Amino acid sequence: MKSNTIVVFIATLALIAGIATKGLVNLQNQMETTPLEDFSLKDLKGEVHSISEWQGQVRIINFWATWCPPCRKEIPDLMALQQDYQNRGVTVIGIAIDDPEAVTEFLSTTQITYPLLIATDEGINLSRQLGNTISAVPFTVIIDAQGIMKYKHQGELNKLDIESIIEPLLKPSATH
Repeated sequence: MKSNTIVVFIATLALIAGIATKGLVNLQNQMETTPLEDFSLKDLKGEVHSISEWQGQVRIINFWATWCPPCRKEIPDLMALQQDYQNRGVTVIGIAIDDPEAVTEFLSTTQITYPLLIATDEGINLSRQLGNTISAVPFTVIIDAQGIMKYKHQGELNKLDIESIIEPLLKPSATH
């Protein structure tokens, strides 16, 4: 009797895992065919930038806020990614869900070396349109060079996580 219970338990776990995997595969397939819609936001100087300004590059779009500890923790990794991959067609774009004054104050002690756009409250709505179902920050979307959303993540990511996602999206270099 005990072995039957174990078999039923294992079969149930396998069924649940199969359903979950199918859901993840379906989500990934959906992501691979979802083009990024154009949007525009201002930088701290008040200049408007369209996200299509970086068309043809792999874009790591990171929604963050100055008051968010995990967001602040990601910044050094995002700067390292920008430094390491900018010559390989990758651009990190930070979208601050904050007012310009808070961002300016934050930047007085922390330098960010990638493009930074300001979204205030509209940034939450924009992140929702891109798949941020729980309005979390940080929230990261990775877009391939053709403008297709390939990955989205609610919560903190590190450099190694992002590298594993973007490497397959990069064109082979001439040295390979």
